[in-house]
Amino acid sequence: MKHSLISLIFFILTVLAVAFFWENSLLTCGILAFLSITFLLILKDKYNVYFYLTVATSGALAESFCVMMGAWKYSYANFLGIPYWLPLAWGMAGLGFKDIYGLIKLLRNRF
Repeated sequence: MKHSLISLIFFILTVLAVAFFWENSLLTCGILAFLSITFLLILKDKYNVYFYLTVATSGALAESFCVMMGAWKYSYANFLGIPYWLPLAWGMAGLGFKDIYGLIKLLRNRF
């Protein structure tokens, strides 16, 4: 339960960082890098690092492909049609959703 609360806090901080600072890609990237490293250090599990890197990479590549195909575009694209901070946001979202899913499974098994 405590782990899920920490995950939720970092997920909310990630969303707020993107919502308030998206126009400044380097600042947003720095904030998300700090949040990502801090969260991964708190988790202390190399599986979470691999999961983060997999989601960050695959999410960013998928978005880049969609942007190149014309599905949408970013106002402040920096690399391959996406902002620098987007892979970091994908990684944090992946970890957050993984933990939310784990909490749902735990609660389902209790009731």
